[in-house]
Amino acid sequence: MEITENELKRYDSVGSVERKVRPSNDFTSEVFDFFFNEEQLQGVKLPFRQFDNKFRLRGEELTILAGINGAGKSLFASQCLLSAMEQGHKCLSVSLEMSPKAQLARMWRQASLQNKPDMEAGLQFTKWSNDKLWFYDQHGTVNPRVLLSVMRYAYDKLGIDVFLVDSLMTMNMNSDDPAYYRIPDSDEEASQFLFLYELSLGYGMDLTDQINVDRSSTRVSAFVDYATTRQLIALDEKIQGWFDKNAPELKSPVTGQTHVYTMISARDVPSMLQGTSLALVFISFVIFLVLRNLKLGLVSLVPNLVPAIMGFGLWGYMVGNVTLAVSIVVAMTLGIVVDDTVHFILKYANARKRGDSAEDSVRYAFKSVGMALTVTSLGLVIGFAILGQSGFAVNRDMARLTAITLSFALFVDFLFLPPLLIFLDRMKTMKTSTATTASLTAVAVIAASFAIMPVTGANASNEKGLAIATEVDNRDKGWGDVTVEGEMVLKNKAGNESVRKFRSTILEAADASEGDRSIITFSEPRDVRGTALLTHSKIEPDDDSQWIFLPAVKRVKRISSSNRTGKFVSSEFSYEDLGSEEVADNDHIWLEDAACEHDAALTCAAVESRPKNKRSGYSRRVSFIDLDEYRVHRIDFYNRRGDLEKSLRFEDYRQYEGQFWRAHVMIMDNSQTGKSTRLAWGDYSFRQGLTERDFTPQGLPKASR
Repeated sequence: MEITENELKRYDSVGSVERKVRPSNDFTSEVFDFFFNEEQLQGVKLPFRQFDNKFRLRGEELTILAGINGAGKSLFASQCLLSAMEQGHKCLSVSLEMSPKAQLARMWRQASLQNKPDMEAGLQFTKWSNDKLWFYDQHGTVNPRVLLSVMRYAYDKLGIDVFLVDSLMTMNMNSDDPAYYRIPDSDEEASQFLFLYELSLGYGMDLTDQINVDRSSTRVSAFVDYATTRQLIALDEKIQGWFDKNAPELKSPVTGQTHVYTMISARDVPSMLQGTSLALVFISFVIFLVLRNLKLGLVSLVPNLVPAIMGFGLWGYMVGNVTLAVSIVVAMTLGIVVDDTVHFILKYANARKRGDSAEDSVRYAFKSVGMALTVTSLGLVIGFAILGQSGFAVNRDMARLTAITLSFALFVDFLFLPPLLIFLDRMKTMKTSTATTASLTAVAVIAASFAIMPVTGANASNEKGLAIATEVDNRDKGWGDVTVEGEMVLKNKAGNESVRKFRSTILEAADASEGDRSIITFSEPRDVRGTALLTHSKIEPDDDSQWIFLPAVKRVKRISSSNRTGKFVSSEFSYEDLGSEEVADNDHIWLEDAACEHDAALTCAAVESRPKNKRSGYSRRVSFIDLDEYRVHRIDFYNRRGDLEKSLRFEDYRQYEGQFWRAHVMIMDNSQTGKSTRLAWGDYSFRQGLTERDFTPQGLPKASR
């Protein structure tokens, strides 16, 4: 059925007043059910009995399913719709990612428990779902206002009371207005949208892998279908040719892991094959010198080379491509294959030396080394076959081809080499000469590594650590509000710098159960001037509330603040580092007292803080606090693996109003990446008379001036 625009307009409002004003008698039956009905939970049951009395999809409520891509959210939601229909509810599915046909096909499978339902099952589902299941036939994105109108219409006209929207991420910030599918009109607008995106990046992520630190150049990434090394090299030549012709001043080399492996393959594979061929020649020459038999030296080439040819032939037929990992198999298996060949030919030559016939010499070789070659080869094949089950493609492909090659080597040594030796002996084209015994051995070295876990000292004291942390917090209370100008200098490993200037305004929370409020307004660089970030801090484990004002589009946008581990504007400071923190957010352990690193005349306590919030980006932090004024002089941050990730140094402390100490320089050094961020603060202005009304989303445009 189709819904006209005139019909939708009737449902474009939030709701009619007459539906909201109702007499108390309308709720009597619901109250009776609440007190006297055994089953007090109301709503749609989940398709799992263990949740019947624990969780329901209740009317007039929004339930959100969240998870990573491929986690099965849509599959679970479809199962919930089937359960709702079974309980007598009418359902509307609004999937903007799957067509109604695809959704219905999946429901057929779920309802019939068949991967390919038969006609009878399909007809039964169609009859059963008649007047119970509806689809909104729209793909891509939809205007949220239109969707709400459709849902109100479906509720009023069709009696539908269960709605599934998959997914809410398709509700974009500009209501799917086609006019916004364009490049921004100004550099400022583009920079501020980029800034908004930067604030929403995930754990440990920033844009420095796409844009350099001073924003003077960017990386262009191209995604191509599966291509061979030769095709990728041709594409590189085409790209460089285009730049030579159209924009020589922008020409730059192609980079990236794919290109690196392409060049490695292009250079190493031919070199490896040449080296392997040369090795085969030298091996045959050594066998000739040892056995003093040119015929056997030349014959050894066959069992040494044929297994690799057979293995690659079968691999090419079954798989069709040779990767860098696969290309090393010839060189890697050559030693094992040669070892088998030498043992067999050596025993054959010894028997011929005693005057045995070629047939008897072959039998002697089988009797002497046949079982040993079989056991060692089978052991190696089984071992590599097990490694071939690895989920890591490099190991898997290499192991599988190695197992195939070793299998063919045993086949050639036992079924092809003996007839060849007998055939050549009968040819009597060469005389047999006495050979001296030579054996080839291989040595394997196993290296063991030991992980040294950090151990907290036996004298660590939780009580003393908590007391020190509490004293630091108490000495920094009562400042009311503060305003300060700051300059942030970002430096990468190569020494390139980017400067950002901003004004920070903070309001101290009057209630200990609430967090501070702050506004950061950027003044440089020019393209983000006036961009302001408002934060309402919350006490753990609640997430902070954050809004951002973009002056280029004159809009205030609420942003996700659950990503406490994300990097603040691509610096080495995370949101967690800059946020307000309470003593109760961590477990504090005193480690030791020692002379302060910056001033040996002072005594510093080392206090380890372990976050209680599992979403923290750190496993622990070690703070060095002087015991005279309880100022923090250094903090070492350890990541979730327990490795030292970065260190923060506090310098140039100054005292304000005879009580509050503030560091005017903060330097964060990342031990993992070599990057650093320097924060320099101006003079602090306390107690400016700011109130909570100055820290609201509505007042953010004014505060950004």
